[in-house]
Amino acid sequence: MSLLQKIVAELGKPYIIRNIDQESLIYRELDTGYEFEVSGIKSISGKCILYVWSVNPRVLIGEYNNVPVAELKDILGHYAFKYRNLHEKILVERED
Repeated sequence: MSLLQKIVAELGKPYIIRNIDQESLIYRELDTGYEFEVSGIKSISGKCILYVWSVNPRVLIGEYNNVPVAELKDILGHYAFKYRNLHEKILVERED
C-alpha cells in the first residue's frame, strides 16, 4: 500500500486519489461547488499543500502551504467546515 493510499484510508470517504497534471494527489469534491487537492506529500512527517478550487468557473480560491501531513485529517476537517459553510447551520449558545 502506498503512502497516499494509507493516508486516504485514514481520511476515509469522500477523499480519493486522483491523477492531476501528472501527479497523484488527494482529492475531495465538496457539495458547495469547491474541490480540495492535497499535493506534495512525500512522508508522514513532512509538509504538503492544500489547494481549494471553485468548480464553476474553475478558479483557485485558496492555497495553504506548509500543512503538516501528520495533522492533515484535522486541517482538512477545518477547511471542509469553512468551505461547506457549516458555521451557518450551527447556533452557538456560548463560546469562551
